[in-house]
Amino acid sequence: ASGASADQPDDADARAPCLDDRAHDLGNRELARIGLLKAHAAGVEQDQHVLMKRARRAQESSEFRAMDFTEGAAHEASLLGGDEHGRTVDAAAPDDDAVVELLRQVEDRKMRTGLAPRDFAFTLTGDGPVSAWKVVADPTATAEKAIAQTSADATAHRYLLAVYEPLAATSIEVSAHFKPVGGTVDQAGGIAVRFLTPDDYYVVRADVLEDDVRLYRVVNGKRQEIKGAKTKVSANQWHTLGIRAEADRFVVSFDCKSLFAAEDETFTKPGNVALWTEADSLTHFDSISITPLD
Repeated sequence: ASGASADQPDDADARAPCLDDRAHDLGNRELARIGLLKAHAAGVEQDQHVLMKRARRAQESSEFRAMDFTEGAAHEASLLGGDEHGRTVDAAAPDDDAVVELLRQVEDRKMRTGLAPRDFAFTLTGDGPVSAWKVVADPTATAEKAIAQTSADATAHRYLLAVYEPLAATSIEVSAHFKPVGGTVDQAGGIAVRFLTPDDYYVVRADVLEDDVRLYRVVNGKRQEIKGAKTKVSANQWHTLGIRAEADRFVVSFDCKSLFAAEDETFTKPGNVALWTEADSLTHFDSISITPLD
C-alpha cells in the first residue's frame, strides 16, 4: 500500500522533467546527461558559456587527448582551442556544432558496448552478488545504446546500484528514461539521490508488476516507504522517471507528469546519484539528466 498522504505538487513543482528521445537540453546544465550528448531540445536556448566550459574540460581530459583524429577532426579541434594533438592554442569562440560534435565523440568513448559505463561504481543493498552493469546495444535507445543491469540473480531483497561518482549534491533534479526488459521476481527501475553508503540513501522507483511509483528512504539497509502512487508501468517500453530534491522536499514525476510531493529530513548531507534496480529486474537506462540545484 502507498505511504501516508502528502500535499500534491504545487505550480512551482509542476514542471516535471521530460526528455525527448532524440533531442536533449545542452543549456544551463552543469551535467547535461550521461551517455551520448545530442543537440539541445527545440525551444531551449543554447548557453555557449556552459558549452565552452564543458568543451574545455573535455579537451583537457584523457579521452580528448587519446582520440584518433580522422580527416576534418583537426579542424574541429582548432575551433575548440586546440591543435590536432589536443594542445591548447588561442582561438576564437568555438562553433556550436563543433562543440556538440566533440562532446558526442568524448561521451561515445565512455559508452562502449559490452563494457561497464565509465564514471560509475557498482554496489548493492542487501544480499546476493553485485550486478554486472554494462553498455548494451538497444536500437530503441538514443544512439542505440543503453546502460543495463544484466544480472538475472533472483535473490530477494537485493537492490542493485550504479553510482555516478563525479558529482555529490544535496539539492538536485534527476530524470532518466528506463525500459524494463525482463525479470520474474521483479521488473523495476529507479533513481537514487543523496547516496551516502550502499545502506543509506533515497530512491524513487517504478515497478511493472505493481503498477506504481514509490519514494523510499533506505536507512541502515532497511527500505522505508515515504509515499507512492498508482500508475501504469509497462514492460518493454521506455518511461521517464524524475525526482527533484530540495532541502526536505521531494517531487516525483513519471512520464512527464508530476505524481506527488513529500517531505523527509532523514538525509541532509550531499550524496551521489545512482541508477537502481531490484532482484532480477533486467532494466535499460538512457537519457540521464542531472541538474545540481545547490
